[in-house]
Amino acid sequence: MATPKTSSTSSRRRVRVAGKNPGVKRALTNSPAAAEREIKGLRRGRERLESEPTQDDTDVRASLI
Repeated sequence: MATPKTSSTSSRRRVRVAGKNPGVKRALTNSPAAAEREIKGLRRGRERLESEPTQDDTDVRASLI
């Protein structure tokens, strides 16, 4: 008795990963001054995100206290 074969690609479904946000897409700047301002703003944002405690940090602290 033969069993029907299913292809592995048809049985799998692609799942979008949550939390993957490509961000805002903007055109490249033409002036070096505008590029420097944009770089400074991106650095400030990255530093702010890195300095804030993560959800894992707060969960660990709450469980220890």
